[in-house]
Amino acid sequence: MYLIGLLLLATLLIWGVESSAHAFKIIGIRSNTPLIGNAFAQSLNIISRFGYFIQTYIVAIILDRSLFIENRLLIMFLYFICVLASSFIVEICFKRFIRLYEKLALRNLIDTGANIYTPPASNKIGGRLLPLAFVGYIFLYGGAIFPLVIQMIFPSMAARSVALGSIMNGLSTILLITVLDLRIALNTQNKVNNALSADVYRSKYYASFILAIFILAILVLKK
Repeated sequence: MYLIGLLLLATLLIWGVESSAHAFKIIGIRSNTPLIGNAFAQSLNIISRFGYFIQTYIVAIILDRSLFIENRLLIMFLYFICVLASSFIVEICFKRFIRLYEKLALRNLIDTGANIYTPPASNKIGGRLLPLAFVGYIFLYGGAIFPLVIQMIFPSMAARSVALGSIMNGLSTILLITVLDLRIALNTQNKVNNALSADVYRSKYYASFILAIFILAILVLKK
């Protein structure tokens, strides 16, 4: 059971770091220091992706020892609880930090006489990117846990399922970092309201809920 506990701890830490990266992007954009915010965010994204591969190794050990077969519903339930809890905790903690950072940055801009830019209130850009963020988070969260589900449905594909999880993580990286982050950077450069709205940020909650319902339904039917 210690491996299951290690998996859940890794899940909490990895997705907490990933959520913190988004918070730093928001801080950078709102305080008119996007380069600093993106630098922090990219560093945290690299750490979270490295943590993902450690998590994948733990999943492979669980597959080898067939631990998931006996505790599949419990593992799935606790996994998604950790995913949601990590995002929720980071969001609560960073709300206060963002307010403090914005006040300090605003005071510095006023003292130095710099131009202060306030993005427009329109949220159309963020709305258009919501489906992209949603799919990216489906691949991100699903890739880490799909090998366990595939083992239940297709036992002979246990090894290939780990490779499939890595492919899903690669797709999430393309969507969330290569495409979405680039669009956010362009919007910021052009002084257009960016996609880091509350709806886009919370698309990770929507993705987690949908993924949890889908996987739990499969496991219940296979039980």
